[in-house]
Amino acid sequence: MTPVRTIVADRIVTAENEWSPGYLKLDGEKIVGAGESEQLGVNSEYVSGTLIPGFVDMHVHGALGVDFGSARSEAEVRKAAAYHHSLGSTTVVASVATSALHSMAAAARRLAPSVESGDLAGIHLEGPFLAPTRRGAHRQDLLRVPDLRELDDLIEAGGGAIIMVTIAPELPGALKLIDRLVECDIVAAIGHSDCDADTARAALDSGARVVTHLYNGMRPFHHRDPGLAGVALSDSRAVVELILDRFHLTGRLKRSL
Repeated sequence: MTPVRTIVADRIVTAENEWSPGYLKLDGEKIVGAGESEQLGVNSEYVSGTLIPGFVDMHVHGALGVDFGSARSEAEVRKAAAYHHSLGSTTVVASVATSALHSMAAAARRLAPSVESGDLAGIHLEGPFLAPTRRGAHRQDLLRVPDLRELDDLIEAGGGAIIMVTIAPELPGALKLIDRLVECDIVAAIGHSDCDADTARAALDSGARVVTHLYNGMRPFHHRDPGLAGVALSDSRAVVELILDRFHLTGRLKRSL
């Protein structure tokens, strides 16, 4: 049996606590204890700096010139994923933007082996069932009206590797697609949508659980028309993404302490 190891660090941050300095107790790869600093002893080591949980990037399109949607080989996928891993993202979901259906299906087939190998945690399809009025960088001529057969074809192409799909819920038939995603244990995300608050709530009632890059690709929040943004901020069922680059969201606001 492998003995429990202790790691002491200058600072440890978790979702609930912060210790400076602090310690972690590891049983193999599992954390079995954490708290205020503990003296170094047998089976212990000191790590300089701050320890934090690994980042989970649930929406990323690539890196270093590699687009996951058009990557030609597992080596290219591994190169892009490794870059994100080097910056602290221990879990990376590869996002595929809207393209022709056959191209999206081909991308899912190419990425599936990287999911199986563990380089990627899964595939996210951002499209093609998005609202033309909130399409952002997605080509309008490639957007599709929701179609169950087309969705099933994309899911089949992924061979179980597709774990999230972004849909605009106000499109005709969109709620049926959300139902299908839930049936397949795939996360239904709402995004690139011009939906009102009632439609957003209906999508959450159907099982949607993620809002794709809050504020971006949706109608602006208004006090009389809260839309998707207002529902995302007020409904505890919704997990929201944010693009924290000070371009998609302002970097001018600072909290006063």
